[in-house]
Amino acid sequence: MLDINRLIEKLNFTDDVSEFLKIYTLDEAEYEKYKKMFYEDFMLFLRSIKSKEDKYLFSLKLYIYLATENYDVITKRLGIKKSILADNGLTPETVYFDTISDIRIWQEVHKRRTGEIGLSELYWVANCVKGDLYRFGRLQFEPDKSTDIVHVHIPEGKSLDVCECIKNINLAKDFYDGYSRFDCESWLLSPNILSLLSQESNIRKFQTLFDIKHINYDFAQASERVLNEAYTRGQNSSLYLKLKDYVKENGDPGMGYGVYKKF
Repeated sequence: MLDINRLIEKLNFTDDVSEFLKIYTLDEAEYEKYKKMFYEDFMLFLRSIKSKEDKYLFSLKLYIYLATENYDVITKRLGIKKSILADNGLTPETVYFDTISDIRIWQEVHKRRTGEIGLSELYWVANCVKGDLYRFGRLQFEPDKSTDIVHVHIPEGKSLDVCECIKNINLAKDFYDGYSRFDCESWLLSPNILSLLSQESNIRKFQTLFDIKHINYDFAQASERVLNEAYTRGQNSSLYLKLKDYVKENGDPGMGYGVYKKF
C-alpha cells in the first residue's frame, strides 16, 4: 500500500491542506464502514456522508485514504498495458498519480467556492479513486462498461494543446483496444461559442477533432464552471468577458456532444 504522506506530497496540495491531511484522523471503525459503503452501496455512502457535520473535511481525508489503499489495485491494472504506457513515456505509477490528482483539483474548486478546506464533488471524484477512469496527459478517459465507447473528459488545468490532446487520445486508443468510438460532451464543444473564439484558439482547434452531433442544454456547465467561479480566480481573459456577455444575452451555450473523427 502507498504511504499516505507520499500521496499528499505527490498531489502538490497547498501547505494548509497538506497540514490538515496530516493531522486530521479518521476512526478506524468508521473508516471501514464508509469504505464498505463506497464500494458496495455508493448512493447510501453519499447520503450518509451528507449527514455528517464535518462532511467536506471528512470526505477529503476519506478519499485520500481510499486512494492510498487502491494504489496497488490501480497500478496492477495499468501494468497490464505497461509497454503501451512506456512507449509514451509513462509508467503505471505516473498515470496513477495523474489520475488521483483530481482530488486536488476538486479540493481547489471547493476552496474557491467556499473559502474552506474540503471536498464536495464526491460523485465524480469517486471514478478516479476507484480507477474507473484514467488520466493520460491533458485528458481523462472513461470506458463505458455497457458499450464500446470511451468517454473523453477535460479536467481543469492548462490550455488545450491540440497536438498533445491527439497524442493522449492515440495512447488511449491503444490502451482501450476493445473500444471502437471515443466521444466527449463539454461546453468547450458547443458550436455556440465559436463566435467568441479567435481563429487560432486552442478550443476551436479542439472542436475540429470531433463531429458535433447535438447540444445539450440540461446542465449550464459554462456558467457553473467558468462564470460562477471567476470572481475568486481573478478572471479577466477575453474569452471570459465574451462568455459573460453571451450568457447575459443568450443564456448558457450548452454542452456540445461530439464523436472523435480520427478512428
